[in-house]
Amino acid sequence: MSGRHQTKKQQQAAAIDKNLIDLMHDPSAQKIMLLGASDTGKTSTLYTMLGAASVGTAVVDLDLGQSHIGPPAMLAWGIWRSEYKTLEDISPERLFFVGATTPLANPTAVISGAAAVVSDAVEHSDKVLIDTSGAVAGRFARRLKLEKIRAIRPDAIVALQRSDELEHILEAIEQERLAPVVRARFSKRLASKNAKSRAGYRQGRFASYFAGAKEIRLSLRDAEVLRFGAAGHAADEYEGLADNLLVGLADRVGRHLGMGILRAIDRDEHDVVLLADVPPGTRVAALIPGRMCLTPEGREQPVPK
Repeated sequence: MSGRHQTKKQQQAAAIDKNLIDLMHDPSAQKIMLLGASDTGKTSTLYTMLGAASVGTAVVDLDLGQSHIGPPAMLAWGIWRSEYKTLEDISPERLFFVGATTPLANPTAVISGAAAVVSDAVEHSDKVLIDTSGAVAGRFARRLKLEKIRAIRPDAIVALQRSDELEHILEAIEQERLAPVVRARFSKRLASKNAKSRAGYRQGRFASYFAGAKEIRLSLRDAEVLRFGAAGHAADEYEGLADNLLVGLADRVGRHLGMGILRAIDRDEHDVVLLADVPPGTRVAALIPGRMCLTPEGREQPVPK
């Protein structure tokens, strides 16, 4: 259809899509972050951009609750390949344990983890697409998003919103000149996901992750307990540990290997029993307590007080 016969809305949509394609072909825009509330089309926009991607584009998944690359409660990145059909086909190249399905539950880990995962992706790809969570409402979410942007330092931000729900964040981005902002198109045809369907998706992802897990015994004489922020100074290394607590596993150089579910604590033997899926011979050097409990079937539980 020629430009003369297109409606104004069609012309605007085509211009927006062209801006996204141009970003994918711009060598100066290595790190591109997608920003938007839930159900505004971040994932579908990501697919549009991947359609114009060159070979070896990296995708960083910072959406803890609706993760596509790693399991929920972990940040991850991987390489998109032309034969892939969905983001779930991507194999994680690196994981970072946060231990919660919302970034607001562990902001310190979210910020440091996002910086680490993006930095690792940048070393392996000339183009890095960064998907984020839908937590944008309120002052705390605004502060967390801005801190994450400052830590990642994206070259461009693609913003999707229904009306003006991102403006309190976008105004700060523009005032501080943190990154150029491209306003993308929100599609009203998107199917909205309710809380039940989101919880069901998380449960399925958790259950799939732990499907091949086995019980392993980890000596706390050989492995240390690491905590984020002020909690790292706990006097008792068992503080906060509880049955079914979701925990992260790290190696001796600090790389996060994956997750486990705490099944038993033996203070007399100074060890713990975990349900985890780690390759044989893997040495777990650190245990990172999470902010939630989980059953092997993927049902989320609160941490006992």
